[in-house]
Formats: sequence, C-alpha cells, structure tokens
Amino acid sequence: MKRSTKNILTTHVGSLPERTSLDRAAPNYRQLLQAEVAAVVARQREVGLDVINEGEYTKEGDWLSYIDERLGGFARLRPEQSHDEKC
Repeated sequence: MKRSTKNILTTHVGSLPERTSLDRAAPNYRQLLQAEVAAVVARQREVGLDVINEGEYTKEGDWLSYIDERLGGFARLRPEQSHDEKC
C-alpha cells in the first residue's frame, strides 16, 4: 500500500468511462479487456494519480452487481419498496 507523510495522495473512486464498448461474448474478450485496463492504468499514471485502479472495467462498471454475485446475505428490493415494507 502506498503511503506518504509528506504529500496528500491522489486517486479516484467509481467507474471510469470506457473508451470502447466490450462484448463479453467476443472470442478475444479477455485480450480486449486486458488492453483496456492497461490503457486506463496508463492514463492514470499520465495524469499523476498516486493510487491507481482498473476503473472497474473488470466489474463491467457495475460494482453492485459484481459484489452481489460474490457475496450472500443481500436481498433485491423493488425501487418503490420502502424500508418499512421490508421489515
């Protein structure tokens, strides 16, 4: 983990816009994804970010769905369903 006692480290949170739309069904999807991640990492280095990430490209820009598929204990609610209705 990068740390500093002299500077405020810079980063970002959330999804970065994709340069191109990736088709998960494409036979070369993994290679295209790797190239896109390499490009977004290179751009973050170019602009001088200290803490770099993959822009959520490997999560298809949707962290909530990504984590929902991997962790248990979450329930999907209808958007109009209030907190009182679910309790």
